[in-house]
Amino acid sequence: GNLSDVCAIAALCALLHFRKADVEVKGDSAQAFAVEERAPVPLSVHHLPVPVTFALFGGKETEPAWVLDPNRLEEAAMSGSLCIAVNQHGELCGVHKPGGLPVDLAMLQSCMDLAKSKAKEITSRINSELEADLAQRQQAKRNVHQQFSEEKLLTVDWAESTTAEAQQPLPVAPLPPRPVRP
Repeated sequence: GNLSDVCAIAALCALLHFRKADVEVKGDSAQAFAVEERAPVPLSVHHLPVPVTFALFGGKETEPAWVLDPNRLEEAAMSGSLCIAVNQHGELCGVHKPGGLPVDLAMLQSCMDLAKSKAKEITSRINSELEADLAQRQQAKRNVHQQFSEEKLLTVDWAESTTAEAQQPLPVAPLPPRPVRP
């Protein structure tokens, strides 16, 4: 797939996954809390701009065609490219058209519609993965002092032991002789 799109989406995921130290501001002073004092908080990211790249193909006498998310070979053979960044709400964040094949308004509109649906699909996948990670973090936080689960613990039922076993004294081993120093 397209390396620049993947890098941008990976950076977006990293920003959404990151947790910073909680900070409390009172008047002119600010206090940053350690992880042990308060749980770290996520960054405030309100829009998730997802880039969607199209490879453009065609010539002067043919109708231009496009390929979504071109691979290395398609990028080598393309006549131009078009990158449309759309957020999770379907709002246009940016368009990058670095020369090459000219694009008419109808083709641009159809690419924007496809980019909107692709961006919504990608952001829903990002959000589901982040929610799964958050659930895993919460589970790990709950079990922070428990190394083994309850079913893996070895238990002994003392009620089943006989009273004769409980009343028998244990044999005492004799102490070794002490060396005497002159």
